[in-house]
Parts: sequence; C-alpha cells; structure tokens
Amino acid sequence: MNIIGVKNLNRVSLRASAILDDDMAKYSTTKNLTAGAITRVVTTITTEPYSLLIQDSEGVVIDPPAVYAQFVFDGGVWNLDLYSVEALTGVKIKITY
Repeated sequence: MNIIGVKNLNRVSLRASAILDDDMAKYSTTKNLTAGAITRVVTTITTEPYSLLIQDSEGVVIDPPAVYAQFVFDGGVWNLDLYSVEALTGVKIKITY
C-alpha cells in the first residue's frame, strides 16, 4: 500500500496548480438572480469554457434545481444563461476556460 505523505501531496498539488495556471484562464463575477427569470452573464471569453462553479453569497455551492446554467456562444464570445427558481443576491460565478 502506497501512502502519500503531506509533504509529497503538497508537491503534487502545487504541480497541478501550476499546470492549471499555465493552461487555463479564469473569469469571475457576482450577480443578483431574479426568481423565475433568465439572467445572462455576458463575458469576454472566446475559448470554450471548461468548468463552472456557482456559489451563494456565503460561498456555498448552488446546484440544480435551485439554479440551471447553460453556456451560450453569441457574438463570438461565450456567455452564461442562469435560471433561478428563487431570487438570489450576491451569487458568485467562477468560470475556468
């Protein structure tokens, strides 16, 4: 059985972070969402997004069915349409691309 010590695990984590930083870019913004409506998050992202993280104002991850998300390629950039079943303020949106 191989056990990775904390020191080695930290090295692996740092290498993974370096790879992510070199190959990926990040976009983040904060929005208020209206209940029962689509809110479009307009970005300047021209590369197809890789991942999406949506958090409430306290930093708790929000998943469907509370909020549905869809990337939309429009006008040469990737935007994000968010549909919320309830009004939410201070929603944090983080995109890696």
